[in-house]
Amino acid sequence: MMRRRWILPALGVGSLFAMTAGSAHAQRGPLVADRPDFTEAAATVGRGVVQLEFGYTYEYDRPEGGRGGVWTHSLGEPLLRIGVLGDRLELRLGLSPVSVGAGADGRSFTETGMEDLYLGTKLLLAEQEGLRPALAILPQVTVPTGSDAFTSDRTLPG
Repeated sequence: MMRRRWILPALGVGSLFAMTAGSAHAQRGPLVADRPDFTEAAATVGRGVVQLEFGYTYEYDRPEGGRGGVWTHSLGEPLLRIGVLGDRLELRLGLSPVSVGAGADGRSFTETGMEDLYLGTKLLLAEQEGLRPALAILPQVTVPTGSDAFTSDRTLPG
């Protein structure tokens, strides 16, 4: 039950931010989110905009033979996006709680903690025009601040 302590607070905070941010952002234009999917949009949030996004990822891997498996929950996955210096540049900050479990032969093990801190920027290079797609670059880095079970113990650029 240890892993469930952060689920309800994370859902509550996420719901609160979703309600307050939605009405304020509707006045500026469409909301383009980068979470909780596996791809990033080329759009930036725009100068002066602060956007907090949340997501949930669940993975399950069952070995051949069907006995046991490994599961991962990542709830919250907050990503803070801050528009600076015009509408083409944003700063990004992310820190995710995660829970990984494994089980086989009636035994199970669960580890919970935080992943490494994610820092990045997004620079919009070109907006979509005709057949030319929108293009952005995302320099990023993870800093080894996570829990012992989830840190890489080194700075990883991306």
